[in-house]
Amino acid sequence: MAKQRAYITNAERQKAYRERLKGSQEQPKPKIRHPRPLSRPKRLEALLQEAEDLLSSYTDWLEALPETLRSGEQAERLQHTIDSLEQVVDLLSNIAAPKGFGRD
Repeated sequence: MAKQRAYITNAERQKAYRERLKGSQEQPKPKIRHPRPLSRPKRLEALLQEAEDLLSSYTDWLEALPETLRSGEQAERLQHTIDSLEQVVDLLSNIAAPKGFGRD
């Protein structure tokens, strides 16, 4: 007895074959490389740099205020922020963190 055809035309047969091939060939997923976290001393250094940048920014803002606003509440808040940031910068710059792994 003759084998019955599952597909009516050759085009349908080829299309089904291509779909079967496509499904069996899994594309390898690219490896995602996560950036390595910074070491603690470098993170401390970056934190100090950011605090110094903020201090500079707030100082410039206070200096750019017009004379009429220098005696107002905004100037007082800016001065308080500057004083606090100066303390933070002093504290961060005085930290002597250990290097670790016997390199102290």
